[in-house]
Amino acid sequence: MRRVVHAASLAVAVAPLTLLGAPDCADEVVDPANPGTRTTTDPPADGVALAGLEGDVDVVVDDRGVPHVYATALHDAVMMQGYLMARDRFPQMEMLRRNVTGRLAEFIGALAPEALQADVAARAMGWKRVADRIDDELRADDPAKVALDAFAAGVNVYMQEVRDGEETLPDGADLLTVLLLSKPEVFTDWTPQDSLAIVRYLS
Repeated sequence: MRRVVHAASLAVAVAPLTLLGAPDCADEVVDPANPGTRTTTDPPADGVALAGLEGDVDVVVDDRGVPHVYATALHDAVMMQGYLMARDRFPQMEMLRRNVTGRLAEFIGALAPEALQADVAARAMGWKRVADRIDDELRADDPAKVALDAFAAGVNVYMQEVRDGEETLPDGADLLTVLLLSKPEVFTDWTPQDSLAIVRYLS
């Protein structure tokens, strides 16, 4: 039986972020008897709990490696989406948010002096300012706000796992790992405004 998450605003709030690309995942399933637990068969199943889920979440990965998230609440569906996207695409997400919000020079300024000019240009364009205004105008119970907050929460679960050494960034992201972990003050949590700034940039 096919289950569908009924949340039209989900597409409006976070669907543009899926343009970052489809994750490449192992087969994984969330046990409905134990909400918030994700298991994967590659690597061996060990279960990962996402604190903050409100109910059951199922993740089914198709034969193309694309995860399909089924949940009883919009918050849970989008939180799991945020976690899965970060787990599979965090280096791309981090570089995109820094490019869009004018925060490249914070951690690569010494390696690439031109990053400062890129930051100036991004701040002049004002995607972050627009994102801040949009976020300020959303009501707390607005489905778009619920989705944006939940997506950020899911990304931040993964980011904390990286900080705690429980997860590592993908192969090929060694420099990004060194730059971020060596400067915890710039390895900041993902925010709803980050998502909104990227959406504005993509639009």
